Amino acid sequence: MALEAFYHSESFAKPEDIAQEISTRAQDCLEAMGKFAALKYELSDRVGMDASKTGNGPKQKDDPVVAEIGPQKVLKSGLDMIIEEQIELKISQFAAYLPDDELKKKKEELLKQYTTDQQRQLFLNQYIVTELLYRKARESGVSDDPKLRAALKDMERAMLAQKVMERQFADEIKITPADIQTYYNAHKNEYIQPERARISHMLVKDKEAANAIRERLKKGEAFGALASELSQDSSTGKKSGEISGWVERREKGFITGIGGAKDAMRIIFSTDKDKICKEDIETDDGVHIVKVLDREPERQKGFDEVKDDVSITLRAAKEREVQQGLFSRLKDQYNVVIHQSAFKGEKKSPEELKPGQKQM
Repeated sequence: MALEAFYHSESFAKPEDIAQEISTRAQDCLEAMGKFAALKYELSDRVGMDASKTGNGPKQKDDPVVAEIGPQKVLKSGLDMIIEEQIELKISQFAAYLPDDELKKKKEELLKQYTTDQQRQLFLNQYIVTELLYRKARESGVSDDPKLRAALKDMERAMLAQKVMERQFADEIKITPADIQTYYNAHKNEYIQPERARISHMLVKDKEAANAIRERLKKGEAFGALASELSQDSSTGKKSGEISGWVERREKGFITGIGGAKDAMRIIFSTDKDKICKEDIETDDGVHIVKVLDREPERQKGFDEVKDDVSITLRAAKEREVQQGLFSRLKDQYNVVIHQSAFKGEKKSPEELKPGQKQM
Protein backbone atom coordinates (compact mmCIF):
# COMPACT_ATOMS: atom_id res chain seq x y z
CA MET A 1 0.00 0.00 0.00
CA ALA A 2 1.40 3.40 -0.99
CA LEU A 3 0.46 5.10 2.28
CA GLU A 4 2.23 2.43 4.31
CA ALA A 5 5.30 2.80 2.11
CA PHE A 6 5.44 6.55 2.67
CA TYR A 7 5.34 6.09 6.44
CA HIS A 8 7.93 3.31 6.26
CA SER A 9 10.28 5.52 4.23
CA GLU A 10 10.77 7.76 7.26
CA SER A 11 13.10 5.15 8.67
CA PHE A 12 15.59 5.63 5.83
CA ALA A 13 16.35 9.31 6.32
CA LYS A 14 16.22 12.01 8.92
CA PRO A 15 12.66 13.30 9.32
CA GLU A 16 13.61 16.85 8.45
CA ASP A 17 15.05 15.66 5.16
CA ILE A 18 11.86 14.08 3.83
CA ALA A 19 9.16 15.16 6.27
CA GLN A 20 7.47 17.62 3.93
CA GLU A 21 7.48 15.20 0.97
CA ILE A 22 6.15 12.30 3.05
CA SER A 23 3.47 14.48 4.60
CA THR A 24 2.33 15.72 1.19
CA ARG A 25 2.20 12.18 -0.26
CA ALA A 26 0.41 10.83 2.83
CA GLN A 27 -2.21 13.57 2.61
CA ASP A 28 -2.76 12.82 -1.09
CA CYS A 29 -3.29 9.13 -0.30
CA LEU A 30 -5.75 9.79 2.52
CA GLU A 31 -7.72 12.27 0.44
CA ALA A 32 -7.83 9.89 -2.53
CA MET A 33 -9.18 7.16 -0.24
CA GLY A 34 -11.75 9.58 1.17
CA LYS A 35 -10.35 9.21 4.72
CA PHE A 36 -11.26 12.72 5.78
CA ALA A 37 -11.08 12.14 9.52
CA ALA A 38 -7.65 10.55 9.20
CA LEU A 39 -6.58 13.40 6.93
CA LYS A 40 -7.60 15.92 9.58
CA TYR A 41 -5.34 14.33 12.18
CA GLU A 42 -2.57 13.76 9.67
CA LEU A 43 -2.54 17.50 9.08
CA SER A 44 -2.71 18.50 12.73
CA ASP A 45 -0.48 15.86 14.34
CA ARG A 46 2.18 14.97 11.76
CA VAL A 47 2.47 18.17 9.75
CA GLY A 48 1.50 20.65 12.42
CA MET A 49 -1.28 22.18 10.32
CA ASP A 50 -4.90 22.94 11.05
CA ALA A 51 -7.01 20.97 8.54
CA SER A 52 -9.26 23.98 8.06
CA LYS A 53 -6.35 26.24 7.02
CA THR A 54 -3.89 26.26 4.19
CA GLY A 55 -1.04 28.05 5.97
CA ASN A 56 1.34 26.74 8.60
CA GLY A 57 0.22 26.89 12.20
CA PRO A 58 1.20 25.61 15.62
CA LYS A 59 1.16 21.84 16.15
CA GLN A 60 -2.01 20.52 17.77
CA LYS A 61 -1.04 17.52 19.87
CA ASP A 62 -4.13 17.68 22.06
CA ASP A 63 -6.60 14.87 21.56
CA PRO A 64 -9.18 15.39 24.30
CA VAL A 65 -11.21 12.61 25.85
CA VAL A 66 -14.87 13.09 24.91
CA ALA A 67 -16.29 10.20 26.95
CA GLU A 68 -15.34 7.41 29.34
CA ILE A 69 -16.97 4.02 29.72
CA GLY A 70 -15.27 2.60 32.78
CA PRO A 71 -11.56 2.34 31.95
CA GLN A 72 -12.20 2.84 28.22
CA LYS A 73 -11.63 6.36 26.94
CA VAL A 74 -13.17 7.69 23.74
CA LEU A 75 -10.86 10.29 22.21
CA LYS A 76 -12.00 13.10 19.95
CA SER A 77 -10.03 11.58 17.09
CA GLY A 78 -11.66 8.21 17.82
CA LEU A 79 -15.11 9.77 17.66
CA ASP A 80 -14.26 11.26 14.26
CA MET A 81 -13.16 7.84 13.02
CA ILE A 82 -16.36 6.20 14.30
CA ILE A 83 -18.50 8.84 12.58
CA GLU A 84 -16.62 8.34 9.33
CA GLU A 85 -16.93 4.55 9.52
CA GLN A 86 -20.69 4.85 10.01
CA ILE A 87 -20.96 7.15 7.02
CA GLU A 88 -18.89 4.79 4.88
CA LEU A 89 -21.23 1.98 5.85
CA LYS A 90 -24.21 4.06 4.75
CA ILE A 91 -22.77 4.98 1.36
CA SER A 92 -21.44 1.47 0.65
CA GLN A 93 -24.88 0.60 -0.74
CA PHE A 94 -24.28 3.13 -3.53
CA ALA A 95 -20.72 1.99 -4.29
CA ALA A 96 -21.80 -0.20 -7.18
CA TYR A 97 -23.75 2.55 -8.91
CA LEU A 98 -21.81 5.78 -8.42
CA PRO A 99 -18.35 6.71 -9.66
CA ASP A 100 -15.64 7.36 -7.07
CA ASP A 101 -15.87 11.15 -7.33
CA GLU A 102 -19.63 11.05 -6.70
CA LEU A 103 -19.17 8.74 -3.70
CA LYS A 104 -16.54 11.07 -2.31
CA LYS A 105 -18.88 14.04 -2.77
CA LYS A 106 -21.72 12.19 -1.05
CA LYS A 107 -19.45 11.32 1.85
CA GLU A 108 -18.39 14.94 2.25
CA GLU A 109 -22.05 16.00 2.34
CA LEU A 110 -22.83 13.48 5.08
CA LEU A 111 -19.78 14.52 7.08
CA LYS A 112 -21.06 18.09 7.09
CA GLN A 113 -23.95 16.88 9.25
CA TYR A 114 -21.47 16.43 12.10
CA THR A 115 -19.60 19.73 11.96
CA THR A 116 -21.22 21.25 15.07
CA ASP A 117 -20.58 20.21 18.66
CA GLN A 118 -24.29 19.59 19.17
CA GLN A 119 -24.49 17.15 16.23
CA ARG A 120 -21.36 15.32 17.34
CA GLN A 121 -22.61 15.05 20.92
CA LEU A 122 -25.92 13.59 19.74
CA PHE A 123 -23.99 11.00 17.75
CA LEU A 124 -21.76 10.25 20.76
CA ASN A 125 -24.79 9.78 23.04
CA GLN A 126 -26.33 7.31 20.59
CA TYR A 127 -23.02 5.48 20.23
CA ILE A 128 -22.72 5.13 24.01
CA VAL A 129 -26.31 3.87 24.33
CA THR A 130 -25.63 1.21 21.72
CA GLU A 131 -22.33 0.24 23.35
CA LEU A 132 -23.92 -0.08 26.79
CA LEU A 133 -26.77 -2.22 25.47
CA TYR A 134 -24.26 -4.37 23.59
CA ARG A 135 -22.23 -4.93 26.76
CA LYS A 136 -25.34 -5.73 28.75
CA ALA A 137 -26.40 -8.24 26.10
CA ARG A 138 -23.03 -9.99 26.25
CA GLU A 139 -23.00 -10.09 30.05
CA SER A 140 -26.57 -11.35 30.35
CA GLY A 141 -26.05 -14.15 27.85
CA VAL A 142 -28.41 -12.80 25.20
CA SER A 143 -25.81 -13.63 22.56
CA ASP A 144 -26.01 -17.31 23.57
CA ASP A 145 -29.65 -17.61 22.53
CA PRO A 146 -29.77 -20.26 19.74
CA LYS A 147 -32.32 -18.35 17.66
CA LEU A 148 -30.27 -15.15 17.86
CA ARG A 149 -27.05 -16.97 16.99
CA ALA A 150 -28.79 -18.51 13.99
CA ALA A 151 -30.05 -15.08 12.92
CA LEU A 152 -26.56 -13.58 13.31
CA LYS A 153 -25.14 -16.46 11.30
CA ASP A 154 -27.63 -15.77 8.51
CA MET A 155 -26.71 -12.08 8.58
CA GLU A 156 -23.02 -12.94 8.43
CA ARG A 157 -23.62 -15.31 5.51
CA ALA A 158 -25.58 -12.66 3.60
CA MET A 159 -23.01 -9.93 4.28
CA LEU A 160 -20.07 -12.12 3.24
CA ALA A 161 -21.89 -13.24 0.10
CA GLN A 162 -22.62 -9.60 -0.75
CA LYS A 163 -18.99 -8.65 -0.16
CA VAL A 164 -17.77 -11.41 -2.49
CA MET A 165 -20.16 -10.16 -5.14
CA GLU A 166 -19.02 -6.55 -4.68
CA ARG A 167 -15.37 -7.58 -5.06
CA GLN A 168 -16.24 -9.54 -8.18
CA PHE A 169 -17.94 -6.46 -9.62
CA ALA A 170 -14.92 -4.32 -8.75
CA ASP A 171 -12.55 -6.79 -10.44
CA GLU A 172 -14.54 -7.40 -13.61
CA ILE A 173 -16.57 -4.23 -14.22
CA LYS A 174 -14.66 -1.23 -15.51
CA ILE A 175 -17.02 1.27 -17.14
CA THR A 176 -15.44 4.24 -18.91
CA PRO A 177 -17.12 7.40 -20.20
CA ALA A 178 -16.60 6.00 -23.71
CA ASP A 179 -18.52 2.84 -22.74
CA ILE A 180 -21.45 4.96 -21.53
CA GLN A 181 -21.45 7.01 -24.74
CA THR A 182 -21.33 3.84 -26.88
CA TYR A 183 -24.24 2.29 -24.98
CA TYR A 184 -26.28 5.47 -25.39
CA ASN A 185 -25.60 5.57 -29.15
CA ALA A 186 -26.74 1.96 -29.49
CA HIS A 187 -29.90 2.44 -27.40
CA LYS A 188 -31.06 5.93 -28.33
CA ASN A 189 -34.59 4.70 -28.89
CA GLU A 190 -34.80 3.93 -25.16
CA TYR A 191 -34.13 7.57 -24.28
CA ILE A 192 -36.92 9.38 -26.07
CA GLN A 193 -39.04 11.95 -24.26
CA PRO A 194 -42.67 11.32 -25.29
CA GLU A 195 -44.92 14.17 -26.33
CA ARG A 196 -46.17 15.79 -23.15
CA ALA A 197 -48.44 18.49 -21.78
CA ARG A 198 -49.10 20.46 -18.64
CA ILE A 199 -52.76 20.84 -17.78
CA SER A 200 -55.29 22.35 -15.40
CA HIS A 201 -58.68 20.86 -14.68
CA MET A 202 -61.81 21.35 -12.67
CA LEU A 203 -63.89 18.44 -11.46
CA VAL A 204 -67.69 18.74 -11.26
CA LYS A 205 -70.39 16.22 -10.47
CA ASP A 206 -72.08 15.83 -13.87
CA LYS A 207 -72.47 17.08 -17.47
CA GLU A 208 -75.09 19.62 -16.46
CA ALA A 209 -72.65 21.32 -14.08
CA ALA A 210 -69.92 21.12 -16.71
CA ASN A 211 -72.11 22.79 -19.34
CA ALA A 212 -72.95 25.61 -16.92
CA ILE A 213 -69.24 26.24 -16.34
CA ARG A 214 -68.51 26.21 -20.07
CA GLU A 215 -71.11 28.96 -20.53
CA ARG A 216 -69.32 31.09 -17.98
CA LEU A 217 -66.00 30.41 -19.71
CA LYS A 218 -67.49 31.58 -23.01
CA LYS A 219 -68.42 34.84 -21.33
CA GLY A 220 -64.78 35.43 -20.46
CA GLU A 221 -64.44 34.22 -16.88
CA ALA A 222 -60.97 32.92 -16.05
CA PHE A 223 -60.46 29.15 -15.97
CA GLY A 224 -58.26 29.31 -12.86
CA ALA A 225 -60.72 31.43 -10.92
CA LEU A 226 -63.59 29.06 -11.72
CA ALA A 227 -61.46 26.04 -10.80
CA SER A 228 -60.65 27.59 -7.43
CA GLU A 229 -64.33 28.37 -6.86
CA LEU A 230 -66.10 25.30 -8.20
CA SER A 231 -63.75 22.31 -8.58
CA GLN A 232 -64.51 19.36 -6.33
CA ASP A 233 -60.80 18.44 -6.45
CA SER A 234 -59.66 20.40 -3.41
CA SER A 235 -55.96 19.63 -3.88
CA THR A 236 -55.76 21.23 -7.34
CA GLY A 237 -58.50 23.78 -6.75
CA LYS A 238 -56.18 25.65 -4.42
CA LYS A 239 -53.77 26.02 -7.35
CA SER A 240 -56.29 27.27 -9.93
CA GLY A 241 -56.82 23.68 -11.05
CA GLU A 242 -53.21 23.08 -12.13
CA ILE A 243 -52.00 19.48 -11.98
CA SER A 244 -48.36 19.17 -10.95
CA GLY A 245 -45.87 17.74 -13.42
CA TRP A 246 -46.20 16.76 -17.06
CA VAL A 247 -48.69 14.39 -18.64
CA GLU A 248 -46.82 12.13 -21.06
CA ARG A 249 -48.65 10.83 -24.11
CA ARG A 250 -48.97 7.07 -23.82
CA GLU A 251 -51.49 4.49 -24.99
CA LYS A 252 -52.51 3.74 -21.43
CA GLY A 253 -51.43 6.43 -19.04
CA PHE A 254 -52.52 7.43 -15.55
CA ILE A 255 -53.08 11.15 -15.07
CA THR A 256 -52.84 12.57 -11.58
CA GLY A 257 -56.21 13.94 -10.51
CA ILE A 258 -57.99 12.35 -13.48
CA GLY A 259 -56.93 8.70 -13.56
CA GLY A 260 -56.78 6.39 -16.53
CA ALA A 261 -59.90 7.51 -18.43
CA LYS A 262 -60.10 5.92 -21.86
CA ASP A 263 -60.29 9.07 -23.99
CA ALA A 264 -58.20 11.36 -21.79
CA MET A 265 -54.99 11.17 -23.88
CA ARG A 266 -56.82 11.76 -27.16
CA ILE A 267 -58.74 14.72 -25.78
CA ILE A 268 -55.70 16.39 -24.19
CA PHE A 269 -53.30 15.91 -27.09
CA SER A 270 -55.78 17.11 -29.70
CA THR A 271 -55.87 20.48 -27.93
CA ASP A 272 -53.41 23.33 -28.54
CA LYS A 273 -51.48 25.18 -25.88
CA ASP A 274 -53.52 27.72 -23.85
CA LYS A 275 -56.78 26.19 -25.09
CA ILE A 276 -59.62 24.48 -23.23
CA CYS A 277 -60.36 20.96 -24.43
CA LYS A 278 -63.57 20.85 -26.47
CA GLU A 279 -64.62 17.57 -24.90
CA ASP A 280 -65.03 16.76 -21.23
CA ILE A 281 -63.34 13.75 -19.65
CA GLU A 282 -65.80 11.56 -17.78
CA THR A 283 -64.67 9.39 -14.88
CA ASP A 284 -66.25 7.61 -11.92
CA ASP A 285 -65.52 10.71 -9.82
CA GLY A 286 -67.39 13.06 -12.13
CA VAL A 287 -66.72 15.23 -15.17
CA HIS A 288 -63.39 16.98 -15.81
CA ILE A 289 -63.05 20.18 -17.82
CA VAL A 290 -59.42 20.46 -18.91
CA LYS A 291 -57.23 23.30 -20.11
CA VAL A 292 -53.84 22.68 -21.77
CA LEU A 293 -51.27 25.07 -20.31
CA ASP A 294 -48.26 23.93 -22.29
CA ARG A 295 -47.18 21.26 -24.77
CA GLU A 296 -43.88 19.80 -25.93
CA PRO A 297 -43.35 17.49 -28.93
CA GLU A 298 -41.62 14.13 -28.72
CA ARG A 299 -37.84 14.54 -28.67
CA GLN A 300 -34.62 12.62 -28.37
CA LYS A 301 -33.00 13.14 -24.97
CA GLY A 302 -29.39 14.29 -25.24
CA PHE A 303 -26.50 12.27 -23.85
CA ASP A 304 -25.63 14.77 -21.12
CA GLU A 305 -29.25 14.74 -20.00
CA VAL A 306 -29.41 10.99 -19.42
CA LYS A 307 -25.80 9.86 -18.96
CA ASP A 308 -26.37 9.04 -15.27
CA ASP A 309 -29.35 6.84 -16.16
CA VAL A 310 -27.37 5.23 -18.98
CA SER A 311 -24.51 4.50 -16.58
CA ILE A 312 -26.84 2.80 -14.10
CA THR A 313 -28.50 0.73 -16.84
CA LEU A 314 -25.16 -0.31 -18.35
CA ARG A 315 -23.75 -1.27 -14.97
CA ALA A 316 -26.85 -3.31 -14.12
CA ALA A 317 -26.45 -5.22 -17.40
CA LYS A 318 -22.78 -5.91 -16.70
CA GLU A 319 -23.58 -6.97 -13.14
CA ARG A 320 -26.04 -9.55 -14.46
CA GLU A 321 -23.35 -10.90 -16.78
CA VAL A 322 -20.80 -11.09 -13.96
CA GLN A 323 -23.30 -12.76 -11.62
CA GLN A 324 -24.26 -15.37 -14.17
CA GLY A 325 -20.63 -16.12 -14.96
CA LEU A 326 -19.63 -16.35 -11.29
CA PHE A 327 -22.61 -18.53 -10.35
CA SER A 328 -21.89 -20.86 -13.24
CA ARG A 329 -18.25 -21.25 -12.17
CA LEU A 330 -19.18 -21.75 -8.51
CA LYS A 331 -21.79 -24.38 -9.36
CA ASP A 332 -19.13 -26.36 -11.18
CA GLN A 333 -16.56 -25.78 -8.44
CA TYR A 334 -18.88 -26.99 -5.67
CA ASN A 335 -20.57 -29.69 -7.75
CA VAL A 336 -24.10 -28.31 -7.52
CA VAL A 337 -26.95 -30.49 -8.77
CA ILE A 338 -30.56 -29.24 -8.73
CA HIS A 339 -33.25 -31.90 -9.15
CA GLN A 340 -36.11 -30.01 -10.76
CA SER A 341 -38.41 -33.03 -10.78
CA ALA A 342 -38.37 -33.17 -6.98
CA PHE A 343 -40.35 -29.92 -6.90
CA LYS A 344 -42.88 -31.07 -9.49
CA GLY A 345 -43.70 -34.39 -7.89
CA GLU A 346 -42.93 -36.13 -11.16
CA LYS A 347 -41.22 -39.43 -11.76
CA LYS A 348 -37.82 -39.28 -13.37
CA SER A 349 -37.95 -39.48 -17.10
CA PRO A 350 -35.77 -41.94 -19.04
CA GLU A 351 -33.48 -39.04 -19.92
CA GLU A 352 -32.86 -38.37 -16.23
CA LEU A 353 -31.85 -42.00 -15.68
CA LYS A 354 -28.91 -41.90 -18.08
CA PRO A 355 -25.68 -42.66 -16.20
CA GLY A 356 -23.64 -39.64 -15.20
CA GLN A 357 -26.27 -37.12 -16.33
CA LYS A 358 -26.92 -34.16 -14.06
CA GLN A 359 -30.07 -32.14 -14.22
CA MET A 360 -29.37 -28.46 -13.63
